[in-house]
Amino acid sequence: MPLQAQKKPDIDVDALILDLLPNPDGESFSDELLNDIVDVLYQLYQHPLNLNQAQRSELENLYVLSPYQINEFLKYRSKMGKLLSIYELQAIPGFDLTTIRRLKPFIIVSETVITKDARSLWRRIQEGDPTHYLILRNNQFLETKRGYTPADTNSRGLPNARYLGSPQQYFVRYRLSQTGDYSFGFTLEKDPGETIEWNPAQRYYGFDFVSFHAMLENQGRFKRILIGDYQLGIGQNLLLTAGFALGKGSETINTVRRNDWGVRPYTSTLESGFFRGAAVTYELMPRLELTGFYSRVRRDANVQERLIAIADSLSDGVSFETEFSSENFIESLQITGLHRTPSERAARQTILEENFGGHLNYKNRSENLSVGATFLATRYGIPLQRVERNYNRLEFNGQQNLNVGLNFNYYWQNFTFFGEAARSQSGGVGVVGGFLSSLSPKIDWAMLVRSYDPNFHSLYGSAFGEGSRNINERGIYTGLKVRPLPKMELSFFYDTFTFPFLRFNAAAPSQGSGYFARVTYRPQRGTELFVQFRDETKEINQRNNTAITRLITPFVRQDLIFSINMTTAQDLVLKSRVQFNRQEQEGFYSEGFMIFQDIAKSFGKLRLDARVAIFDDNTRRRADNTLSATFIYVYEKNVLWAPTLVRYSGAGYRYVLLAKYKLTRNIDFWARWAQTFRTDTDRIGTGLEQVDGNVLSQLTFQLKFDF
Repeated sequence: MPLQAQKKPDIDVDALILDLLPNPDGESFSDELLNDIVDVLYQLYQHPLNLNQAQRSELENLYVLSPYQINEFLKYRSKMGKLLSIYELQAIPGFDLTTIRRLKPFIIVSETVITKDARSLWRRIQEGDPTHYLILRNNQFLETKRGYTPADTNSRGLPNARYLGSPQQYFVRYRLSQTGDYSFGFTLEKDPGETIEWNPAQRYYGFDFVSFHAMLENQGRFKRILIGDYQLGIGQNLLLTAGFALGKGSETINTVRRNDWGVRPYTSTLESGFFRGAAVTYELMPRLELTGFYSRVRRDANVQERLIAIADSLSDGVSFETEFSSENFIESLQITGLHRTPSERAARQTILEENFGGHLNYKNRSENLSVGATFLATRYGIPLQRVERNYNRLEFNGQQNLNVGLNFNYYWQNFTFFGEAARSQSGGVGVVGGFLSSLSPKIDWAMLVRSYDPNFHSLYGSAFGEGSRNINERGIYTGLKVRPLPKMELSFFYDTFTFPFLRFNAAAPSQGSGYFARVTYRPQRGTELFVQFRDETKEINQRNNTAITRLITPFVRQDLIFSINMTTAQDLVLKSRVQFNRQEQEGFYSEGFMIFQDIAKSFGKLRLDARVAIFDDNTRRRADNTLSATFIYVYEKNVLWAPTLVRYSGAGYRYVLLAKYKLTRNIDFWARWAQTFRTDTDRIGTGLEQVDGNVLSQLTFQLKFDF
């Protein structure tokens, strides 16, 4: 039968972020981390999954389908054969229109089967249909920040530090790739305040950050060969993670389990958390694969020098002179990636870090069981010796760290069981495991248990947890999703956790818990309403306590959100939201609110997106019985591949205007204007980021060339 060609649908990154990612709190998320996650979404978008070849693990990586839906899809395909159209999914139990619309940007239905291509790589590039593009971006704040003003002097008469570079941020990304065959690319970035210079002796090659990769796939038994910058996602990411690590959010089921991405090119601008070197995945025999990797990269760190007594000179048995030698050590690692001032530049790429290891993975014949073993060794050029504090006595110190671990996945009916356990050189153990289940077509359930010893050192892990790192934590998570009516969905989770040892801002073992509830209603196509509430209690140090023995007391944070999203037949998109935040400790409190309205409309080749927001954290009415300001973090739409996490503080309003215009068939242009007005202060920001005045404006331009 004749079929209409499949047109690639536009991707709504904002909707995906709201559906999948945790509510941002400013502690565990940043623009760079958000960029890394969105980058994975766009890779899925550019290289959609062929439903006629998709394996279970690949369907799970989409974070859209429940275990029940995946099982029903695999049964349908096994019984009926290859799909003829995406809309054939409507005939599969559990697949409603909402699910299909969420899947559309990331899937295709094709008869094409990826096989060994005898043509040369150059011929495959010339004669194929690869994804091939170049992105150029410029971004800057228009008001003058203190870091760009002439230097003044401090109390000792010495000049204060200033930024050495210009206020512009420059970004360049190039990529040429074909699904299942090859990928080549590079990323260049200069942050505001950094310089552009060519000084190989100091490892400056034009832009401050340079990243690159070259990868081949499915070359005989070599499933993947990669040279350059990369990440590895293994098991539950207890030892190795590949960017797309989601936590507790409005998606209460599918994001609990980490997915096994294997070797993945690194294309983010986050200047830490990646490997640089080579990685290879090789099929030893059917269903048994071995991945080996080696990385050699320089990291930012504060290097200090200390004197060590090595000998005493003696005279008549009396010591009168001591000989010393000097030794360098790392006081702390820097992960901001900012090199604007002399002190930041002094920490740039000061130490060498080497990593090597491997992962052996086995799948049984029916592919419902996979088991893997991981080894990872990390070595620094000089030892790490943190400044000693009570809370970090069990943290990693030294020059090398070794990790070994085991992981598994097992599928049984509508249950997915998963887990990973690992041990570090210190003797600390980390364990995480749980299951996802579809109890019925309308009820999904997830449960996860984790235990990370205070001396468990996983330098590249990001398994599920309350903390940003897998250390000093035990907890149990339960998630539930219920669809009582065709147009309604209820999501809920409850998480309880303890910290067996001291933490920063908690001078004793502590505990906490949190829960989340969301009701989503879709009365008709293009309309979605939801209300969600989140409450988290965590013990921290008592306020204004100067005693030797510090006490800990509960700190409560609550968020309430009302949202309405509408898309009309005229392609007009309206999103309205009201958000309230509240914090409380020992009877003291702070509270704030934010209201925003989004409007988006397409006019042929032009698309406009606008936002107007009003916010107030109650600063002006703060009395003696309040805590510090309540910050409200909100995702904000930006140009392609530049998601923004905005922190609303104080009182005022903000507006954003984003325009995208298709200059030609292969060239897209973006322009974005954002401005914040503060009504409660005559200064914005602190330190070198401070602006004298109550207005802060940002202008961004971007071009994308598709070849």
